[in-house]
Amino acid sequence: MNTEIKNEWIYDQAPAEVWEYLTQSELLAQWLMPNNFKLEQDHEFQFRINPIPSLDLDGIMYCKVIEFIPLKKLVYSWKAGPREGVLTMDTLVEWNLQPHGKGSKLSLIQTGFKPENYPIFMSMTTGWDKNVKKMFNLITGKKLNIGVIGVGQMGASLIRQYAKAGHTVRFASSGAAGKHKALAAETSAKEVTVPELMDADVLIVSIPFKEIPALAKTIAGKIAAKTIVIDTTNYYPVRDGKIEEIENGMVESVWVAQHLQHPVIKAYNSILAGSLAEAGLPSGTPDRIALPVSGDDLLAKSIAARLINDSGFDSMDIGNLQGSWRQEPGSPGYCTDLNLPQLKNSIAKAERKGLGAKRELALQFILKQDPNQWMEWHADCVSNNRAIFESELTV
Repeated sequence: MNTEIKNEWIYDQAPAEVWEYLTQSELLAQWLMPNNFKLEQDHEFQFRINPIPSLDLDGIMYCKVIEFIPLKKLVYSWKAGPREGVLTMDTLVEWNLQPHGKGSKLSLIQTGFKPENYPIFMSMTTGWDKNVKKMFNLITGKKLNIGVIGVGQMGASLIRQYAKAGHTVRFASSGAAGKHKALAAETSAKEVTVPELMDADVLIVSIPFKEIPALAKTIAGKIAAKTIVIDTTNYYPVRDGKIEEIENGMVESVWVAQHLQHPVIKAYNSILAGSLAEAGLPSGTPDRIALPVSGDDLLAKSIAARLINDSGFDSMDIGNLQGSWRQEPGSPGYCTDLNLPQLKNSIAKAERKGLGAKRELALQFILKQDPNQWMEWHADCVSNNRAIFESELTV
């Protein structure tokens, strides 16, 4: 008989999201079995199911973590038998995970089956495939508890898009709750106060840059450790006043993270409100606009990428937060409505020197326009940005 199970799956989910479902006990239980797994070297744990007398199993799988490489590889032993102290199956389970296009390739090898394990071997061969497909369905269908701080044009668009995608959305603006009843009624999102958003799965900060210090007085050090904070803000001295740290070279979102005392992901800052509201397209559509994403946590960035897709746009991971200057105002990929190949080329040619001067030059066009008629000059603004920021339009 064959002594090993081998299988491979390719899906759209990012490796970091798949890794989470392979290594978090409560998520493992959703698609595999109840367990006490911990991602620790040599940790002994158990999977438990009801006894299966026909397979000579008492329902307890005795396992031990043998090896792991975060986001890439996980190996554990898998032993079982008819009763405690009598283990008739002694196998090794190895998961390998790697990027595949925009998604992931997950491979499984389980070795060590003996001839007397044949009934178990046949059951697990089909069982693994069924359960892994269940896992990917769970990831795809996972709905998030999202909080949005700021209900301007950007924040309101995100509230609408996330609610449409089926996420649970709460939002807050300055002052008491209840000022945006129409938006709440339209989207079924709930308006709350800022402190009520501290336990969200994802927290969107979409306020003027200058208001970050005031927000920090309310929430710094109070955001739940699990919460992914997405910073959509941009620094404009004409609006925000000159901020010494930024003028002296600090990256904008690094400054935000320091004030909030919480890691942040930089996203959604590089798209105009009109494009965010009107230009989203289904995944796979040619010339879909792509948005850069920066940050230091791969899982958090993958969640941000999923939300960007829910909003109707592609995304591109451009590196760590320190390098997020590549998506700040003045850069070739900033508010220029580029598709993914164009964005890749534009990010590659970005130079930090001169970003501020280009930002101020492009701003002169906006300052001459009627802010109440922004949809009328939106396309001209994109064209103006492309010219001044020297976006790469060829692929």
